[in-house]
Amino acid sequence: VSTLTGNSEWNHYTKEETKGIAISKIFKANDKKLWIGKLDNGFMRIEKNKANKHEFKHFTKENKNLCYNTITFLSEDSEHNIWLGTFGGGVMYYNVKTDLIRCFTIKDGLPSNNVVGVLADKYDNIWCSTSDGIGLLFKNSSKFSVFNESSDFQTNYNFFASYKMPSGELLFGSQKGITIIHPDSVFQ
Repeated sequence: VSTLTGNSEWNHYTKEETKGIAISKIFKANDKKLWIGKLDNGFMRIEKNKANKHEFKHFTKENKNLCYNTITFLSEDSEHNIWLGTFGGGVMYYNVKTDLIRCFTIKDGLPSNNVVGVLADKYDNIWCSTSDGIGLLFKNSSKFSVFNESSDFQTNYNFFASYKMPSGELLFGSQKGITIIHPDSVFQ
């Protein structure tokens, strides 16, 4: 990982400092902190300290009890919580204020533990694209609703193929095309 300073100088960070090299997703949260998902060793947060140097905070299965270390996707809800898709371990919720991590898997109704996209709609419901359809976790719920071929949704969603439009629609790309979800229409 490298950063460019205001003085046009590059700071380079080694794989020892970042504790892994297989970067899967870089996400800038509303508080300007960078979150980095790694395919080989959890995720990390980068922020500047008082001396204007970058500090790395690492979150791994070993030091934070993550449900899984293979991170495929990161996003943020309106309360600034971080949601992480994993490949094999479901989806994780990280409450930044309390430092709490909660894991959701197929035991909670998620269609698959292979989560390749996670988006929050304007109601703070969480939508997860997976290899077996889309899971919807309503705000303040602990069980997923599933949308798959039996509900006229696609399956086999692709890595890094999800996007929230400024208008609020959610887009998920699969091997067969794009699924566009209009959250207002789903709840009418």
